[in-house]
Formats: sequence, C-alpha cells, structure tokens
Amino acid sequence: MIESAAFTPDGKYIMTGTKKRVFLWDFESLTILKEFKGNDSPTWIMCYLAKSNAIAGTAENNTVRVWDIEATQKKFQ
Repeated sequence: MIESAAFTPDGKYIMTGTKKRVFLWDFESLTILKEFKGNDSPTWIMCYLAKSNAIAGTAENNTVRVWDIEATQKKFQ
C-alpha cells in the first residue's frame, strides 16, 4: 500500500513510499526506475533533493532516510 507520494519539481518523476520500500517512477510511462529499501515503518513524507540528486523520506518511527538516486543506496539514516 502506498503511504506517501511526491513529484519532482519538473513533474517527470514521482516518488512513492510504502512500509518497506521507496520507488522512483517515470510519470509518463508509469514504470518503476529505481527501488530503494525503506524503513520497517510506513514512509509518510517524500521529497526530492535536487542539489544532491537524492530522495528523502520520513517514517512513522521518527527516522529520516536519504537515498542517492544514482548509486541506489542509502546516503544517511
């Protein structure tokens, strides 16, 4: 179940958060481009960090995670 969603500023991509995963989608084709391991709690708020080309998400368990889009790995927890 999708818990959160956000668009990139240009509207080309959408990020969605579920309980255990975060996804980056191409909005036009509705295909998943990247999948990231999320929290064990639902990801409530998603945002795109343009300067670092990363996705940030906050979760129900009061954590914030940041994923590098190019590296497909967590940057910070």
